[in-house]
Amino acid sequence: MKNENSIIRIRIVLPLESRGWILEKFANRLLENLGQWGVNAEIGNDPSDDVDINHWGIYHVCKGEKRTKGTFFITHVDSFWRMEMVKTALKTADVGVCMSSDTLNNLVSAGIPRDRLCYITPGSDLEIQPRRIAIGLTTNIYPDKCKREDVLIALAQKKRLDHFEFKIIGKGWENIVPILEQSGAKVLLYAGSDDYAADYQKILETVPQFDYYLYMGLDEGSMGLLDALAAGVPTIVTPQGFHVDIPNGITYPFWESSDLLQIFNKIESERIKRIQAVHLLTWGEYARKHALLWRAILNDQKEDVQAFFTSSNSPQATSSYSIPAATKLASKINYYVKPFVNYLTRRRRK
Repeated sequence: MKNENSIIRIRIVLPLESRGWILEKFANRLLENLGQWGVNAEIGNDPSDDVDINHWGIYHVCKGEKRTKGTFFITHVDSFWRMEMVKTALKTADVGVCMSSDTLNNLVSAGIPRDRLCYITPGSDLEIQPRRIAIGLTTNIYPDKCKREDVLIALAQKKRLDHFEFKIIGKGWENIVPILEQSGAKVLLYAGSDDYAADYQKILETVPQFDYYLYMGLDEGSMGLLDALAAGVPTIVTPQGFHVDIPNGITYPFWESSDLLQIFNKIESERIKRIQAVHLLTWGEYARKHALLWRAILNDQKEDVQAFFTSSNSPQATSSYSIPAATKLASKINYYVKPFVNYLTRRRRK
């Protein structure tokens, strides 16, 4: 009986010809993180008789006599032959660990028993740090406040701007920059020069770096809007002047600071949700789920294995994008049948 405190021994089977790039990374990340979950692991070229579980790092190489209880890693299964490889691997090991629920469901649809499969979402290194959201402005500020900079000042007074960076090209911003910075924003200001050509070249180089183009004025329209759209940059602008005459030219329309606050909150919220989507997908969690699976298999706890298989101990992803069922079915039929048709065609030509 292997309880949660007992040490289990695992051999990660990964032949030399399968190493390098992603497969070796997965094996190494497991090796680095399994110790904290009571698992002594090693990587070897061949399965071992002296471990509790052999875990094959890829299903292609999982075959031959069953020597211990075992699992194997399943990546994409994009042909009839790969499907047969999975079935062969299940004669040698107990459970196939899919990389995704999508592949798991495809395998079940193809006739592989559900209780011989599970999926564990890959971990993330979490070493990439998000940059700030770049808000671009290309306008001068004037004493009569015709550019309505007070709208931006009001935003900075109502909201922390730690997620944002303002890239400003124009004169007159010197007193506003500290207000934005006090609210947590980073500000890059290019106040321009007496050289029109050089200033315009700066605009051409900088505008494509914007995540959003911002214009607050109500004076017929901003020529900077045209530059932003030419660079494919989404816009946060007032719905007036020639702005309204440009098809698809306004991404986020606004009039007052309250409108702008809602827009910035929405942009920030969407960014945070993307970051949080992988926050819990650590390699330590990836290893923990493997340890749970292996202990259940070793203890022949069918009910525990089934519970693990059913829930996958993973949050369910949601997406607003949906592929019509008929289109998805047709795509999968083509995916699996095409290699077989090509094979028959080549034989006929011979």
